[in-house]
Amino acid sequence: MLLSETEPLSLDNRDRWQMQNSLAARLIAGADITPGLRAIRTEGILPFGYPGEKILHETQMKIDPLVQRMREEITGEALPPESVILDLGRWNLSGTLNGRYPSGLIRLTAWRLNAGERLRAWIDHLVMCAAVPAGAKLTSRLFTTDLTLDIGPVPDSRQILEDLLAIYWAGLHTPVPFFLDTSFEFARRTIRPSSRETANPLSNARTLWLRYECKEPHSVLCFRGRDPLDQDWEAISIRIWKPFFLHANEAKPAI
Repeated sequence: MLLSETEPLSLDNRDRWQMQNSLAARLIAGADITPGLRAIRTEGILPFGYPGEKILHETQMKIDPLVQRMREEITGEALPPESVILDLGRWNLSGTLNGRYPSGLIRLTAWRLNAGERLRAWIDHLVMCAAVPAGAKLTSRLFTTDLTLDIGPVPDSRQILEDLLAIYWAGLHTPVPFFLDTSFEFARRTIRPSSRETANPLSNARTLWLRYECKEPHSVLCFRGRDPLDQDWEAISIRIWKPFFLHANEAKPAI
């Protein structure tokens, strides 16, 4: 393997995401951030000298107010992790639920709010609503660098989880036409369009699809020779995202 003769002058999104979330986790835990900074410098992912130090400084400026926002919202100590075992019809779902406080489930990601973070927060929230005893606070809040996501109680959380598992199970046998960003954008513009958006939801989603997700290797392999943005795709997109939009709200943080 030949070593590259060039040095990086910037970080790709994956490295930047990992770095920001690693440092944010240390701040949330109340740990000294200095060892984390020292470890990042020795990993070799940062540009050498001033460009690397500039990236670290920009990262701290971004995550410090984010962690502060989260701390201001937390009331009481974190509740102990809870083992979860759910009987969901044909499936048993088991795992551990972390991040619960007396005020509900609280999460933080040191990144912009995207479709993947929304879906992850939504599934965690559904599990909490299905598993936590009556009387607990069944709300979730996800802090991100650009928005705050709030999710309210979901009385039919078990049924929604069963439906998601049915889609997942089908995807183990045949390609399911669900594309994270494209499907989210189509569902959002169909279910909760803004007053400024006049384009057809399908037209807008197709533009996004052609720009990014159609080029991903698994999309090319599974859907070659046909247009996957058909009626089945529309139905699956709405089926997955509609319950989310019925219970979730997003807002920009107060300045």
